[in-house]
Amino acid sequence: MSTTSTTTSPSSFGLSASAPQRGRRRQLSPEQKEMSRQRSRVYYAQHKAKVLAKLKARYD
Repeated sequence: MSTTSTTTSPSSFGLSASAPQRGRRRQLSPEQKEMSRQRSRVYYAQHKAKVLAKLKARYD
């Protein structure tokens, strides 16, 4: 009986290095979503000029 040594690479599984991993993402609970919204509001209020400048730069 002969045994062959094979190496497995991501491409052998149909994945490429540049392709993002496709998988199920964890769903956030309503409490987690609300905490994220609150953090976003606080960040925006503290960095409003920076946020708006970055958005404007994307469309100029």
